[in-house]
Amino acid sequence: MSQSTETDDDRNDGPPSGPSSSYGPPRPLPSARSFGLAHAMIAIAVLAVVGRVAMVAGPAFALIVFVVLVLSAIAGGLALLIRGGSVRSDPMLWIVANAVERGLPLEAGIDACGALCGGSMRPKARAVVRLLQRGTPTAEAFARVPGSFPKAGLVFLRMDWDGPRLGKALRDLIQRRAEWRPFRSSLAMRLVYIGWTLVVMQAVLGFLLYSIAPRYEAIFADFGVPMPRISQLAYFRGNAAILGVFFPLAFLLELVGLPLLLLAFFDPIEWGIGPIDRLLIKRHGATVLRALSGEVAMGRPLPEALDRIGRAASSGAVRRRVRKARGRVDRGEAWTRALASVRLIRWADALALDASQRAGNLSWALGDLADGLDRRAGHRLIVWSQFLLPVAVILLAMPVVVVAVGFFLPLVTLIEAMSR
Repeated sequence: MSQSTETDDDRNDGPPSGPSSSYGPPRPLPSARSFGLAHAMIAIAVLAVVGRVAMVAGPAFALIVFVVLVLSAIAGGLALLIRGGSVRSDPMLWIVANAVERGLPLEAGIDACGALCGGSMRPKARAVVRLLQRGTPTAEAFARVPGSFPKAGLVFLRMDWDGPRLGKALRDLIQRRAEWRPFRSSLAMRLVYIGWTLVVMQAVLGFLLYSIAPRYEAIFADFGVPMPRISQLAYFRGNAAILGVFFPLAFLLELVGLPLLLLAFFDPIEWGIGPIDRLLIKRHGATVLRALSGEVAMGRPLPEALDRIGRAASSGAVRRRVRKARGRVDRGEAWTRALASVRLIRWADALALDASQRAGNLSWALGDLADGLDRRAGHRLIVWSQFLLPVAVILLAMPVVVVAVGFFLPLVTLIEAMSR
């Protein structure tokens, strides 16, 4: 009977859809072998249409389409590579959380995770296992192998908490990463829409400017009718100007947009870049509050907790701010005001924490406030993306309007000249 109860607990404690092993990931990892017959038929149809249009339009259009497709393939490949690396770090979180909660050795689980995930995670997992076998602390072993463990999780590993508390913190981190996926997906859809709109617009305009515009200019030269000024602006005064200005500028814009597309598939909080960390300081503040919640639950004094968090933080910008807050506390300032002064939390949050400290539920309030900071950051991202999407669409529509008028107005001008 006791054996059956233990088995049920093990099954309920692990991921909901993982295999029977306690080290199993929450769900099967996405595979790159999903290119089926339908995708192949669509690719063949697209290539056939593009090839037929290229035969009619000439080699210039074929060259434009080829360059656009190469840039799109590079962007898609990089995005899938980054996305795959981000997804593979989630099973490692599950493994470490299960192991520390149950007191299991980490080496076997980490090695199994590397074999299961494959790709770049396999050598990373083996490197971590070798460091652990040499006696390296768990947090230090993961930190020495970039990409093997989320940086937000390294903060909790360095806090030296007991197994149940550390396991709960890592599970909460998994849940937060899952909650942030809709925000990143929404941003990704907008960026993909803008990117493909730019690519298609560039291909169509390139075809018109390379193939149709010279014929318009030849017709007007034969009739001795001057081209309208807006048409001269739309045609860039000849193909030489197009080759020298328009398309290089468009390609540069696409290359600049590639990193923005990658941001949608990879959480920038993991990069550890100073300027980006300063932009995401409130999300780092949520991690600091969760670490403080665990320290308060263990009964440690807040000045000591700030010292430990200042040493454990993965971001240099966060470490500096936490140390500044610790210095303010040493000079007699309240710890809530100190955190607000370095902009890790808002002043309203400081007042709420003061009230919860007087009520005796500070640990719970710190965790709840951290969740609120994460949610506000996500909603702020959605609001800004919804505001900037129409602006980007209007900016993309401006050259389309100029070219459309530039191709339509010459017909009117030529008809008027012939009717005289």
